[in-house]
Amino acid sequence: MEQAKTFADCYVRLTDTRLTLGNDALERSWSLEGPQPVAVSLQDKSTGREWLTTALGAEWLEAPPACPAFFLAGATEGPVRVLGMEAAPDEDAGAGAPCLLVTVRLGFDRVDVWWQHRIYPGLACLRSTVCFKARGALPAAPERPAEWPQDYQEGCILNAEHLRWRCVQFADQTDDRDNLVTRRDGIISRRETTPLTGNLLFVRDSLTGGGLTFIKEGPTPQGRLPGVPEADFLLKGRQVCTLGFGFAAGQLAEDELTGYGSAILLWNGDEEQALQSLHRYHRAVRVFRPERDARIMANTWGDGNADGRISEEFLLAELREAASLGITCYQIDDGWQTGTTANSVNAASQEGGTWGEGYYKTDPNFWTANRQRLPRGLAPITEYARAHGITLGLWFSPDSLNDFENWQRDSDTLLDLHRRYGITAFKMDGLIFRNKRGEENFVRLMRRVVEKSHGQVYFNLDTTAGVRNGYFGRVQYGTLFVENRFTNAFGRWPNYWPYRTLRNLWTLCRYLPADRLQTEFLNTARTAVLYGGDPLAPTACGQAYAAAIALCGSPLAWMELSALPKDAAATLRQLIAAYTPVQADWLAGQVLPIGQEPDGVSWTGFQSVGEAGGFLMLIREHSNVGVFAYRLWGGVAGPLRLTTVLGENQPDTVCPDDAGLYHFALPHPHSFALVRYQPNP
Repeated sequence: MEQAKTFADCYVRLTDTRLTLGNDALERSWSLEGPQPVAVSLQDKSTGREWLTTALGAEWLEAPPACPAFFLAGATEGPVRVLGMEAAPDEDAGAGAPCLLVTVRLGFDRVDVWWQHRIYPGLACLRSTVCFKARGALPAAPERPAEWPQDYQEGCILNAEHLRWRCVQFADQTDDRDNLVTRRDGIISRRETTPLTGNLLFVRDSLTGGGLTFIKEGPTPQGRLPGVPEADFLLKGRQVCTLGFGFAAGQLAEDELTGYGSAILLWNGDEEQALQSLHRYHRAVRVFRPERDARIMANTWGDGNADGRISEEFLLAELREAASLGITCYQIDDGWQTGTTANSVNAASQEGGTWGEGYYKTDPNFWTANRQRLPRGLAPITEYARAHGITLGLWFSPDSLNDFENWQRDSDTLLDLHRRYGITAFKMDGLIFRNKRGEENFVRLMRRVVEKSHGQVYFNLDTTAGVRNGYFGRVQYGTLFVENRFTNAFGRWPNYWPYRTLRNLWTLCRYLPADRLQTEFLNTARTAVLYGGDPLAPTACGQAYAAAIALCGSPLAWMELSALPKDAAATLRQLIAAYTPVQADWLAGQVLPIGQEPDGVSWTGFQSVGEAGGFLMLIREHSNVGVFAYRLWGGVAGPLRLTTVLGENQPDTVCPDDAGLYHFALPHPHSFALVRYQPNP
């Protein structure tokens, strides 16, 4: 048996003994001769380097005889049979870049497996997932040495001796967290076993500078499901395993369960090349489309009035202000619908309201327009928005009951709202994942809506509370709603300080595209008394400064626009008018942090690295230093020609000092400048 398929420069070949996938950048092979698939080769075609070996790279008295490519205790121990292969071009319902999607069907004793791979033209990147379906009850898993993993989705053995690693861990449930990224570093040692927690594992050869990145396409530690390993990677000598499918073998049934995904990227150089490779991966998983992704959104919830002001009159006033300010997408949060949630101002009179599940049991018309608040429904709101060039979004909470058993009904509801009212952005909140089956159904919901809306609908995935998909776990169908912050009392005190929002974006955007990170700014004039004269309070920073921070990501005006003071509205109007013409160019580049880590009193900022030049956002926090020297990304060297877009005017040219640093001045604390730069011959 031999099967082959090609797409652009991508190819796959399957024989009775070997599976090979490749393109112009890499080639990877697995042996199918033994009882389980085994990774035997990963070649970097740009250098000719072979990264893998089949010889165990550790020194223990007890060890399995081989390192299978993937392993699930109690399911994949038996001999494997290759049952067939399908391969075809795919774009993931229009969300991703075109790729060759390869599905190899394997049979074990009591489990069928669909082993899926995505390879993209020209990219040194291969993504894989494993889908399982049990054929009846599974026996107890055979004994396995405790020090070896009970399940992993990716396993291989590296053939280099002198390897350094860096593991990056992310945190969500941001209602309770402001430290969202942590890093851990080390070296690979043959007799050392190192469990690691994180979504990214960078491995670099100290001698050659070549490197690879292992990605776990799953949630953060806060999103762990029952029965999932407490680590995400295991380094056992030179064996590297990406741990955890999201379920154990005992949870398999006759329906299919797809495990968390994994990916491997190849690169050569230092951290900058590793991050460039990661950026290309993100752009393959979700293509950047300016008409969809370069927007300025507003949402009603941020002033802390919950749904108390939702009415036709209020929303029309909001849309008038949105049109005046240059807002391009207006999202109505909780309160537009007939049903009452636990967050509503009316929750007490509705026996606490409904949250997370049981919406249709509570009221079959839960997700229709609230006729008490909106007597004419959503139509007048839609018509006004369309006439003023504003797209509409809505808050929505899928029914988590019985592992999202109503996912098809929910998807029909969303598609009906899209078709009738032109809703394009749904904020997804109140999710309750109890197991992988629930998560699977939620992903089915999103994919169906994206596919049937022909890519016009996208989702804002709330990461603020509960068990969620995190930053890498099948979140390709939209953006991430990173944080809830309020100037009124959230708990016992306010929790919005612009520098903390800045720090969260600054730490995340090194590893995630800025256009995927919704970054909020609030009405800084509200409730100043609650901050007690704090020099880092929103009112001390000012409206322009708070908004400029958010413009570096996917900006979200988290406020009631009609409540803005006139001077703040005028400031935002001017800022947005200047930024909108360059927003798509800013977000199309690779946005990376520059300067010092924000702490309220530093010099910091962002650089958008484009193909020929880019942008700099220079930010002086509450610092008494008037000049700062920045080191820039992207191989920038020599004189630069500058054009000021926003904020404080900068000179027409700037030259590096002898250390390659660029010096910039800003006149006072809480000031900024957004400049376009180009090489100046």
